[in-house]
Amino acid sequence: MNSWLQFFDAFSILCTFVPAIFSLLIIKGRTLVISFSIFLKVMWLSAGLTTFYGIILTLSNLTVEYEALAAGFSVAILPIFYAFGASLLLLPLIVQD
Repeated sequence: MNSWLQFFDAFSILCTFVPAIFSLLIIKGRTLVISFSIFLKVMWLSAGLTTFYGIILTLSNLTVEYEALAAGFSVAILPIFYAFGASLLLLPLIVQD
């Protein structure tokens, strides 16, 4: 239980960051601030949609076991934590004085 693997979900990472990384490659010639701003918006949108998808999957396999339901919801909200962590790392690059 005390392992970093409990916070790792490859599907959530891919669905959260791959669309955001591709958003950086779409239009050339943007400033760094605009590029990272669009990156954050796409990342949060992807994280929200992935979380919604995870909640739907969890509820589609609804059982009476509350431990399984709690585990499903905890994995479903991981993309939100990934987006929040990446936002904390990128916001100092975006905020202007």
